[in-house]
Amino acid sequence: MNTFIDRLQEEKKELDTKTTALMIFINTNDKFSELSQFQQEMLKKQSEYMRGYASCINLRIDDLKGE
Repeated sequence: MNTFIDRLQEEKKELDTKTTALMIFINTNDKFSELSQFQQEMLKKQSEYMRGYASCINLRIDDLKGE
């Protein structure tokens, strides 16, 4: 049976996978440079928010574990 912490850890893992994929796209895919300046800025901002969200999940997990 999955505990709440298990579900949070799974959410964090999925978020990390998506964040990594986005960062790879931003940093290595030629298609990124073909996007408008606005779209490029928004994708970079999105990656920042995703990293912040991941950090928040980590803090919640630590708190629930009593760390």
